[in-house]
Amino acid sequence: MDEFVIMNVEDYQDICDAMRQVTGSSDTFTIGKILDLVDGLTTGELEDVFITRTLTSYSDEEATLLRSYCFAGMSNLSEVYFPNLTSLGTYTFTEVGSVKANTETFPKVTSAGNNAFRSSGVTEADFPLVTGSTGSWYGCKKLIRANFPNAKTLGSFNLCSALTECNIPLVTALGTNTLRGCNALQKIDLHCCTSVGSYAFYGNKLFDTLILRSNTVATLAATNALGSTPIAKGTGYIYVPSALVVDYKVATNWSTYADQIRAIEDYPEICGE
Repeated sequence: MDEFVIMNVEDYQDICDAMRQVTGSSDTFTIGKILDLVDGLTTGELEDVFITRTLTSYSDEEATLLRSYCFAGMSNLSEVYFPNLTSLGTYTFTEVGSVKANTETFPKVTSAGNNAFRSSGVTEADFPLVTGSTGSWYGCKKLIRANFPNAKTLGSFNLCSALTECNIPLVTALGTNTLRGCNALQKIDLHCCTSVGSYAFYGNKLFDTLILRSNTVATLAATNALGSTPIAKGTGYIYVPSALVVDYKVATNWSTYADQIRAIEDYPEICGE
């Protein structure tokens, strides 16, 4: 006769969530499927996934890819080392502790993955080999520095409230809300940006310096991109090439900030030589 197991709905949902984290699957799990998956796990994996969830360090010198969610929710995880990993995956380290997200721990990463460190405790995101998207770092409230010198696309840094440095010189467009809620960010220098989305910098209390170096006028989706910033309040400025100052002052939505638009060449102490 088959054995029956009685459990409440909450426990069953917790088990399903744990299985999704370890397998990277978003499927609906039946009891039979869970049992089949459990058979393929080691005792150590079962202990970590279902019982302790207190992993503090992890190293794997062979892994080149990681499954989605594989370390998700491990709030005590503070030390990892993946010398051959090339892609961070999706939600791989979401809500982990103070893992170093840089070339020291991930020296070969070329793909940042989307939401890989969402809402985590990382303080630095340094990935010079990433050439595509920076990935999303939404809600990383302890993130201070983001360095993606070769990335072409910007993911969301929304609610990264401690961010003071964001180096993204080759990014061509800022999407909606991308740097909203970055209340410590004062300045950003964009070399290739030709499009700024709605609410891109909205509400950033210290943001007083926007440098746009492209030789074409960037589009501004809405005036709210700079809403409630020092620039909107008349104490911050937008710096553009001198040849484009007049064009920016009359361009759609930029015209709202006409009095705050200056020539890059006139302010080397702010914009550099």
